[in-house]
Amino acid sequence: QFDKATHDVAAVARRTAGNDRVMVLQGESATRAAVVKAFDSLRTRTKSADSLAVVLIGHGSFDGDTYKFNLPGPDIDGAELKRLLGAVPAKSQLVVNATSASGAVLDALATDGRAVITATRSGFERNATRFAELFAAAIAEGRFAGQIVCRASSSRSASSTMAIITAGSVRG
Repeated sequence: QFDKATHDVAAVARRTAGNDRVMVLQGESATRAAVVKAFDSLRTRTKSADSLAVVLIGHGSFDGDTYKFNLPGPDIDGAELKRLLGAVPAKSQLVVNATSASGAVLDALATDGRAVITATRSGFERNATRFAELFAAAIAEGRFAGQIVCRASSSRSASSTMAIITAGSVRG
């Protein structure tokens, strides 16, 4: 269900940031351990002048207290996403959370230098969203590629990195 959106977002990211600057974790390989490892890599590879875009595609859940990005095996919650993003030195960050219930984590992830886009207004919107599909189609057509997917820096030493994480696990 999320393969086409992932492919389209990754293709735009590779065109704008370059192959070596795009990480994609997808399906069964998008485990909590793999996500943490990817963020550890981002933490060591990026500099403060860099830009970072993270796109979460898949299912999210919210129990009235805690948002979780549903992954194969243990999920990752909003507090851990905040900690992982905060450890990456890139001062310009974009997080696109295209999951159901994504609105629950909006305030937790928002901070200076980080723009957060969610597919839902609240955590109580639990149906699978079409946001990833529509977002991917829009950027694939070039409508937002420069501004949203990877914002180019005016500094020659700065670069953009994109992490795309999708998981197909369904939780009730």
